[in-house]
Amino acid sequence: AQVDTLTKEKTAADQQVATLTPVTASLKAAMDQTASAAQKMASDKNLVALAAQVKAQHDQKAAALAAQQKIQAEKTAALKKATEEKAAADKKLQEATAAYQTAVKTQQSYEAMLKAATDKANTATAAMTQAQQLLANSQKELKEWQTQLVLTQKLDEMKAKEQVVAEKQAIEAEAKALLDAAQAELTKAQQSAAAAQENLNKLSAQLETEKKTLATQNGQLNGLNTQNANLEKAIPMIMEAAKKAQEVAAQLKDDAELAASVKALNDLVAKRTAELANLKKAIEAKKAEIATQNTKVADVTKQMQAAQASLTAAQKVVTDKTAALKPVQEKHAATQVETAKATQARDAVKKQVDGIRAQLAPLVGNEQASAAK
Repeated sequence: AQVDTLTKEKTAADQQVATLTPVTASLKAAMDQTASAAQKMASDKNLVALAAQVKAQHDQKAAALAAQQKIQAEKTAALKKATEEKAAADKKLQEATAAYQTAVKTQQSYEAMLKAATDKANTATAAMTQAQQLLANSQKELKEWQTQLVLTQKLDEMKAKEQVVAEKQAIEAEAKALLDAAQAELTKAQQSAAAAQENLNKLSAQLETEKKTLATQNGQLNGLNTQNANLEKAIPMIMEAAKKAQEVAAQLKDDAELAASVKALNDLVAKRTAELANLKKAIEAKKAEIATQNTKVADVTKQMQAAQASLTAAQKVVTDKTAALKPVQEKHAATQVETAKATQARDAVKKQVDGIRAQLAPLVGNEQASAAK
C-alpha cells in the first residue's frame, strides 16, 4: 500500500516537471539579460527593481519545479532508507553488548592486580621511613656547624659588596650631570625646529586642502566617466532584455506582471538615452574646473618648498645635538647597568645571609642567633 501511494505521488510530480520546465527556461533567459544590465547600472533604481521583478517570476517557477523533483526523489528512496537504517541499528546493538561484557571482565582482572601491588608498597614505605629517621639524627650536629661557618663567610662578602655599590653610585651621579647638560642643549635646538615645523604645517594643511578639492573634482570626473561608460554598455543590454521578456510574455499571455515588465524595459531605454547626452556635457564642464584647481595646487607647493628649506636647516642643528647626546647617554646607561649589577650582587648575598640566620634560629637557640647578628 505504501509503494502504491509513493508511485501515484511520483507520477504527479513528473507531470508538474514536464509543464514547468519550458516556461522556466524562457524566464531564465529574460532574467539573465535584465540582471546583467542592472549590474552595470547599480544606481538605477528603476532598472534594479525591474530586474528583481523578472527574477522573482523566474524564481517562483524554478522553485515549483525543484519542489516536484525533490518529491519524486524522496518518495523513491523512503522505503529503502528505513530498511537499511533498521539493519544498521540491530548490528550496532549486538556490537555494543559484546564490548560491554569484555570491559567488565577486564576491570575485574585489574582490580585484583592493584590490591596485590598496594600491599607491597605499604610494606616498603614503612621500612624506608625508619631508615630516614636514623640518618636525620646523625646529620643534625654536622649541619649546625657547617651553617655557622657559611654565615661568617657571607657576612664578609656582603660588606665588600656594599662598598662596590657605593663606588658605582658615585660614578653614575657624575655621568647623570653631564647627560642633563647635553639634554638641555638639545631641547633648545628642538624648540627652534618646532617653530619652523609649525610654519611648514600651516602651508602643508593649506596644500592638503587644495589637493583634497582637486581629488574630489577628479573623483567626480571619474564618476561621470563611469556613468557614461555604464550607460553606453547598459542601453544595448536593456534593449536585449526587453526583447527576451517580450518572447516570454508571448508564451504567458495571461501574466500581467510580465507584461508590465516588458513595458518598463522599453520606457527605460528611452530615458537612459537622454541621460547619456546630459552626462557628456557635464564631463566637459568638470574638466575646466580641474584645470583651475591644478594652478592653485602649484602655487601653494612653491611656498611650501621654501618653508621646507628653513625647516631642514633647523633640523640639522637638532641632528648634530642628538648625535652629540648619544655617547653621553650610552655612558650614563653603562654606569646604571654597573650600579644595578653591583646592587643585585649585594642583594643576592644579603638574601643568603637572611636565609642562613633563619636556619640557625631553630638549631642553636636565641643566644647564638643574636651573636651572629
